[in-house]
Amino acid sequence: MLKRGANGPAEGCDRLLAAAREDDVIAILLTVCLINQPTTCRHDKIALVASITIIQCMMTAPPHIAKWSEDHPGWHVARWQCGDASRQDI
Repeated sequence: MLKRGANGPAEGCDRLLAAAREDDVIAILLTVCLINQPTTCRHDKIALVASITIIQCMMTAPPHIAKWSEDHPGWHVARWQCGDASRQDI
């Protein structure tokens, strides 16, 4: 959870921004589970354009997630986050 700091910016935002280097490709990282078997889950990614930032990813993720859900009707998005597209430890 991010808290607003005494100087204005939310504490923790600088950590997010530092993690997103210019050469990183950002993706929406999903944890999805089968609707009929909620304990059967997997990870998936929605690739975004290379120039997007973590903050832009968070702001634009909901429509991408809704589209992914429409395209995968048997699955439920249990969790999502924005991060480095090369991450293996979602």
